[in-house]
Amino acid sequence: VPLTALFRPGVSRSLRLLSLTTYVVAVVTLAFTQSRGAWLAYLVGHAVWLLYQNRLLLVPAFAAVGLSAALLASSGLVPETVQERIEETLTPGHSQFRGSGATAGLDSSAQIRVTLYRMAGDMWVDSPIWGHGLRSFRLLASEYGTRYGVLQRTRSATGRGASAESLYGRVAVESGLIGLAVLAWIAWTLISVGRGLVRESPTERDVGVMFLGVLAAVGTNCTTMEALLSHAVAIPFWAVAGLATRAYYDHLVAGRAPANPPRSRAGLGTT
Repeated sequence: VPLTALFRPGVSRSLRLLSLTTYVVAVVTLAFTQSRGAWLAYLVGHAVWLLYQNRLLLVPAFAAVGLSAALLASSGLVPETVQERIEETLTPGHSQFRGSGATAGLDSSAQIRVTLYRMAGDMWVDSPIWGHGLRSFRLLASEYGTRYGVLQRTRSATGRGASAESLYGRVAVESGLIGLAVLAWIAWTLISVGRGLVRESPTERDVGVMFLGVLAAVGTNCTTMEALLSHAVAIPFWAVAGLATRAYYDHLVAGRAPANPPRSRAGLGTT
Protein backbone atom coordinates (compact mmCIF):
# COMPACT_ATOMS: atom_id res chain seq x y z
CA VAL A 1 0.00 0.00 0.00
CA PRO A 2 2.67 2.60 0.85
CA LEU A 3 4.66 1.68 -2.27
CA THR A 4 1.60 2.18 -4.45
CA ALA A 5 0.95 5.62 -2.94
CA LEU A 6 4.64 6.52 -3.04
CA PHE A 7 4.97 6.05 -6.82
CA ARG A 8 1.49 7.05 -7.92
CA PRO A 9 1.46 10.21 -10.12
CA GLY A 10 -0.24 13.27 -8.68
CA VAL A 11 0.20 12.32 -5.02
CA SER A 12 0.94 15.22 -2.65
CA ARG A 13 4.36 15.59 -1.04
CA SER A 14 2.96 15.04 2.45
CA LEU A 15 1.33 11.74 1.42
CA ARG A 16 4.57 10.59 -0.22
CA LEU A 17 6.46 11.37 2.98
CA LEU A 18 3.88 9.49 5.05
CA SER A 19 4.06 6.53 2.68
CA LEU A 20 7.86 6.45 2.80
CA THR A 21 7.84 6.60 6.61
CA THR A 22 5.26 3.82 6.81
CA TYR A 23 7.29 1.65 4.45
CA VAL A 24 10.52 2.10 6.44
CA VAL A 25 8.75 1.28 9.71
CA ALA A 26 7.18 -1.81 8.09
CA VAL A 27 10.58 -3.07 6.87
CA VAL A 28 12.17 -2.58 10.30
CA THR A 29 9.24 -4.36 11.96
CA LEU A 30 9.50 -7.21 9.48
CA ALA A 31 13.20 -7.64 10.21
CA PHE A 32 12.52 -8.02 13.92
CA THR A 33 9.69 -10.53 13.52
CA GLN A 34 12.34 -13.23 12.99
CA SER A 35 9.88 -14.98 10.68
CA ARG A 36 11.76 -16.41 7.72
CA GLY A 37 8.49 -17.22 5.98
CA ALA A 38 7.50 -13.56 6.24
CA TRP A 39 10.90 -12.48 4.87
CA LEU A 40 10.44 -14.76 1.87
CA ALA A 41 6.88 -13.49 1.39
CA TYR A 42 8.20 -9.92 1.49
CA LEU A 43 10.56 -10.61 -1.43
CA VAL A 44 7.92 -12.48 -3.45
CA GLY A 45 5.36 -9.70 -2.96
CA HIS A 46 7.84 -7.08 -4.13
CA ALA A 47 8.78 -9.18 -7.15
CA VAL A 48 5.14 -9.33 -8.24
CA TRP A 49 4.72 -5.60 -7.60
CA LEU A 50 7.78 -4.76 -9.71
CA LEU A 51 6.72 -7.21 -12.43
CA TYR A 52 3.60 -5.18 -13.11
CA GLN A 53 4.74 -1.73 -11.99
CA ASN A 54 8.18 -1.53 -13.59
CA ARG A 55 9.59 -4.77 -14.94
CA LEU A 56 12.91 -3.20 -15.94
CA LEU A 57 13.70 -2.48 -12.29
CA LEU A 58 13.11 -6.06 -11.14
CA VAL A 59 16.67 -7.37 -11.52
CA PRO A 60 18.49 -4.16 -10.44
CA ALA A 61 16.25 -3.84 -7.36
CA PHE A 62 16.97 -7.35 -6.11
CA ALA A 63 20.66 -6.94 -6.92
CA ALA A 64 20.70 -3.78 -4.80
CA VAL A 65 18.92 -5.55 -1.94
CA GLY A 66 21.39 -8.45 -2.08
CA LEU A 67 24.38 -6.10 -2.15
CA SER A 68 23.00 -4.05 0.75
CA ALA A 69 22.40 -7.18 2.82
CA ALA A 70 25.95 -8.41 2.11
CA LEU A 71 27.45 -5.06 3.10
CA LEU A 72 25.42 -4.88 6.30
CA ALA A 73 26.38 -8.42 7.26
CA SER A 74 30.06 -7.92 6.53
CA SER A 75 30.23 -4.69 8.50
CA GLY A 76 28.42 -6.11 11.52
CA LEU A 77 25.48 -3.70 11.30
CA VAL A 78 22.78 -6.39 11.25
CA PRO A 79 20.67 -6.21 14.45
CA GLU A 80 21.63 -8.79 17.06
CA THR A 81 18.20 -10.45 17.10
CA VAL A 82 18.34 -10.96 13.33
CA GLN A 83 21.87 -12.38 13.59
CA GLU A 84 20.67 -14.86 16.20
CA ARG A 85 17.83 -15.94 13.95
CA ILE A 86 20.19 -16.54 11.02
CA GLU A 87 22.59 -18.51 13.23
CA GLU A 88 19.69 -20.57 14.56
CA THR A 89 18.76 -21.45 10.97
CA LEU A 90 22.26 -22.68 10.19
CA THR A 91 22.98 -24.30 13.56
CA PRO A 92 20.52 -26.58 15.42
CA GLY A 93 19.15 -24.87 18.51
CA HIS A 94 16.49 -25.91 21.02
CA SER A 95 14.70 -29.20 20.57
CA GLN A 96 10.98 -29.09 19.89
CA PHE A 97 10.51 -32.85 19.61
CA ARG A 98 11.03 -35.63 22.07
CA GLY A 99 11.67 -38.98 20.53
CA SER A 100 14.17 -41.37 19.09
CA GLY A 101 15.22 -42.76 15.75
CA ALA A 102 15.46 -40.53 12.69
CA THR A 103 14.35 -37.39 14.54
CA ALA A 104 16.19 -37.94 17.81
CA GLY A 105 18.18 -34.70 17.55
CA LEU A 106 15.67 -32.64 15.59
CA ASP A 107 16.32 -29.01 16.46
CA SER A 108 16.19 -26.83 13.36
CA SER A 109 12.75 -25.43 12.55
CA ALA A 110 13.41 -26.25 8.89
CA GLN A 111 13.90 -29.92 9.80
CA ILE A 112 10.83 -29.78 11.99
CA ARG A 113 8.72 -28.50 9.11
CA VAL A 114 10.01 -31.20 6.79
CA THR A 115 8.93 -33.82 9.30
CA LEU A 116 5.52 -32.20 9.72
CA TYR A 117 5.06 -32.13 5.94
CA ARG A 118 5.93 -35.83 5.75
CA MET A 119 3.40 -36.54 8.49
CA ALA A 120 0.77 -34.51 6.63
CA GLY A 121 1.57 -36.44 3.46
CA ASP A 122 1.02 -39.76 5.22
CA MET A 123 -2.28 -38.55 6.63
CA TRP A 124 -3.42 -37.36 3.21
CA VAL A 125 -2.52 -40.66 1.52
CA ASP A 126 -4.72 -42.51 4.02
CA SER A 127 -7.74 -40.35 3.08
CA PRO A 128 -6.95 -38.42 -0.12
CA ILE A 129 -10.44 -37.40 -1.26
CA TRP A 130 -12.41 -36.47 1.86
CA GLY A 131 -9.66 -35.89 4.37
CA HIS A 132 -9.92 -36.71 8.08
CA GLY A 133 -12.16 -33.86 9.23
CA LEU A 134 -11.83 -30.50 10.97
CA ARG A 135 -8.76 -30.11 13.23
CA SER A 136 -7.79 -33.72 12.61
CA PHE A 137 -4.08 -32.94 12.14
CA ARG A 138 -3.70 -32.09 15.82
CA LEU A 139 -5.52 -35.29 16.81
CA LEU A 140 -3.52 -37.54 14.48
CA ALA A 141 -0.10 -35.92 14.98
CA SER A 142 1.00 -38.27 17.77
CA GLU A 143 -0.07 -41.40 15.89
CA TYR A 144 1.63 -40.52 12.61
CA GLY A 145 4.62 -38.89 14.29
CA THR A 146 5.79 -42.16 15.77
CA ARG A 147 6.74 -43.31 12.25
CA TYR A 148 9.53 -40.73 12.30
CA GLY A 149 10.53 -41.15 15.92
CA VAL A 150 8.41 -38.22 17.07
CA LEU A 151 6.82 -39.41 20.29
CA GLN A 152 5.57 -36.07 21.56
CA ARG A 153 5.87 -32.49 20.49
CA THR A 154 6.17 -29.91 23.24
CA ARG A 155 3.04 -27.80 23.48
CA SER A 156 3.09 -24.32 22.02
CA ALA A 157 2.64 -21.14 24.03
CA THR A 158 -1.06 -21.23 23.18
CA GLY A 159 -1.38 -24.76 24.51
CA ARG A 160 -2.92 -26.03 21.29
CA GLY A 161 -0.27 -28.64 20.53
CA ALA A 162 0.90 -29.72 17.10
CA SER A 163 0.35 -27.57 14.03
CA ALA A 164 0.76 -28.48 10.38
CA GLU A 165 2.91 -25.34 9.87
CA SER A 166 1.37 -25.01 6.39
CA LEU A 167 -2.11 -23.99 5.32
CA TYR A 168 -1.90 -26.26 2.28
CA GLY A 169 -0.82 -29.24 4.37
CA ARG A 170 -3.60 -28.68 6.87
CA VAL A 171 -6.26 -28.36 4.15
CA ALA A 172 -5.00 -31.54 2.47
CA VAL A 173 -5.18 -33.49 5.73
CA GLU A 174 -8.52 -32.15 6.94
CA SER A 175 -10.43 -31.75 3.64
CA GLY A 176 -8.49 -33.82 1.10
CA LEU A 177 -8.65 -33.15 -2.63
CA ILE A 178 -12.04 -31.49 -2.24
CA GLY A 179 -10.59 -28.88 0.10
CA LEU A 180 -7.53 -28.33 -2.09
CA ALA A 181 -9.79 -27.87 -5.13
CA VAL A 182 -11.88 -25.27 -3.28
CA LEU A 183 -8.70 -23.50 -2.14
CA ALA A 184 -7.39 -23.48 -5.73
CA TRP A 185 -10.70 -22.07 -6.97
CA ILE A 186 -10.56 -19.26 -4.40
CA ALA A 187 -6.96 -18.48 -5.37
CA TRP A 188 -7.79 -18.44 -9.09
CA THR A 189 -10.77 -16.14 -8.47
CA LEU A 190 -8.60 -13.68 -6.52
CA ILE A 191 -5.86 -13.79 -9.17
CA SER A 192 -8.46 -13.10 -11.86
CA VAL A 193 -9.67 -10.03 -9.95
CA GLY A 194 -6.14 -8.62 -9.64
CA ARG A 195 -5.17 -9.33 -13.24
CA GLY A 196 -8.50 -7.94 -14.46
CA LEU A 197 -7.78 -4.62 -12.75
CA VAL A 198 -4.22 -4.51 -14.08
CA ARG A 199 -5.17 -5.30 -17.68
CA GLU A 200 -8.59 -3.76 -18.13
CA SER A 201 -8.92 -0.80 -15.77
CA PRO A 202 -6.33 1.96 -16.19
CA THR A 203 -7.91 4.01 -13.39
CA GLU A 204 -7.65 1.15 -10.88
CA ARG A 205 -4.45 -0.46 -12.14
CA ASP A 206 -2.56 0.38 -8.95
CA VAL A 207 -5.16 -1.42 -6.87
CA GLY A 208 -4.69 -4.55 -8.98
CA VAL A 209 -0.89 -4.40 -8.71
CA MET A 210 -1.10 -3.90 -4.95
CA PHE A 211 -3.52 -6.77 -4.50
CA LEU A 212 -1.51 -9.22 -6.62
CA GLY A 213 1.58 -8.41 -4.54
CA VAL A 214 -0.33 -8.99 -1.30
CA LEU A 215 -1.81 -12.22 -2.67
CA ALA A 216 1.61 -13.53 -3.70
CA ALA A 217 3.12 -12.66 -0.32
CA VAL A 218 0.35 -14.28 1.72
CA GLY A 219 0.27 -17.32 -0.57
CA THR A 220 4.00 -17.80 -0.07
CA ASN A 221 3.73 -17.36 3.68
CA CYS A 222 1.05 -20.05 3.79
CA THR A 223 3.63 -22.65 2.78
CA THR A 224 5.46 -22.22 6.10
CA MET A 225 2.59 -21.33 8.41
CA GLU A 226 -1.21 -21.36 8.59
CA ALA A 227 -1.22 -17.65 7.73
CA LEU A 228 -4.85 -17.17 6.70
CA LEU A 229 -6.01 -18.83 9.92
CA SER A 230 -4.31 -16.05 11.88
CA HIS A 231 -6.39 -12.91 12.46
CA ALA A 232 -3.25 -10.77 12.19
CA VAL A 233 -2.95 -11.87 8.54
CA ALA A 234 -6.49 -12.81 7.57
CA ILE A 235 -8.27 -9.58 8.54
CA PRO A 236 -6.07 -7.15 6.53
CA PHE A 237 -5.79 -9.63 3.63
CA TRP A 238 -9.54 -9.98 3.16
CA ALA A 239 -9.96 -6.22 3.61
CA VAL A 240 -7.59 -5.63 0.68
CA ALA A 241 -9.30 -8.43 -1.27
CA GLY A 242 -12.66 -6.74 -0.69
CA LEU A 243 -11.34 -3.40 -1.93
CA ALA A 244 -9.92 -4.98 -5.08
CA THR A 245 -13.08 -6.99 -5.78
CA ARG A 246 -15.27 -3.91 -5.36
CA ALA A 247 -13.03 -1.91 -7.69
CA TYR A 248 -13.21 -4.68 -10.30
CA TYR A 249 -16.99 -4.91 -9.95
CA ASP A 250 -17.35 -1.14 -10.42
CA HIS A 251 -15.17 -1.37 -13.52
CA LEU A 252 -17.35 -4.13 -15.00
CA VAL A 253 -20.56 -2.21 -14.24
CA ALA A 254 -19.16 0.96 -15.79
CA GLY A 255 -18.22 -1.00 -18.92
CA ARG A 256 -21.79 -2.26 -19.34
CA ALA A 257 -23.50 1.09 -18.75
CA PRO A 258 -24.99 2.60 -21.96
CA ALA A 259 -23.43 5.81 -23.26
CA ASN A 260 -26.83 7.57 -23.39
CA PRO A 261 -29.17 6.32 -20.62
CA PRO A 262 -32.79 6.02 -21.75
CA ARG A 263 -35.28 8.62 -20.55
CA SER A 264 -38.26 7.74 -18.45
CA ARG A 265 -41.72 8.03 -20.00
CA ALA A 266 -42.46 11.13 -17.96
CA GLY A 267 -39.30 12.76 -19.21
CA LEU A 268 -38.25 13.69 -15.67
CA GLY A 269 -34.93 11.82 -15.55
CA THR A 270 -33.12 8.63 -16.36
CA THR A 271 -34.64 5.26 -15.66
